[in-house]
Amino acid sequence: MIRRRVSIASDRYEPDAISPAIRVGDLVFASGQAGFDENGVTVSGGFEPQARQAFANLDRVLTEAGSSLADSVKVTIMVTDLEANLETIVKLRGEFFAEPYPAYTLTQISRLAQADWEIEIDATAVVRRRNSRPDRRGGNRDRADASADLPRAASRWPTGQPERSMT
Repeated sequence: MIRRRVSIASDRYEPDAISPAIRVGDLVFASGQAGFDENGVTVSGGFEPQARQAFANLDRVLTEAGSSLADSVKVTIMVTDLEANLETIVKLRGEFFAEPYPAYTLTQISRLAQADWEIEIDATAVVRRRNSRPDRRGGNRDRADASADLPRAASRWPTGQPERSMT
C-alpha cells in the first residue's frame, strides 16, 4: 500500500520532519495535536481551552485526510495532570465523540513537547466511504457495518472515574 503524507495549511510540523498525518489505504494515522493556534502559539486560559483547541486541530488534520473525529477508531490522550483534568476530559470526549466510541487510551506524562502544553491528542481514523451515510454527529457509518447495531455494555465508569482494578 502507498503511504501518503497529509498536508495542512500552516503546517507547524514540517520543519521538524513530522507529518500531521499519514494516510495508508482507508486509514489515517494522525500525529499528536496540542492546544496551539494556527500560528503555533499555545492558547491561553488553561486546560479546557487547550483541550478544545487540540480536538479542533485533530479534526482539521483528519478532515484534510478525508476523515473526521466521528470516524476515529483509536484515540490517545496525553495530559500533564490527569487527576485535575479527568472530569473535563470525560466531558469533552462526550462532546466530540458518539457511539460507537473509539478505542481509547488516556495517560499522564510529566511533560509534553512544549512546557506550556497540558494536553496532546492523536488518533487513528477511517476514511469516509462513498456509500456511507451521516450519523447523528455528522460522522459516517458504513451501511455494511452491523457492529453499530450490537447491544452496548453498561458503562464501567458510572461516575466518570476509572476502576482501579481490572480483576
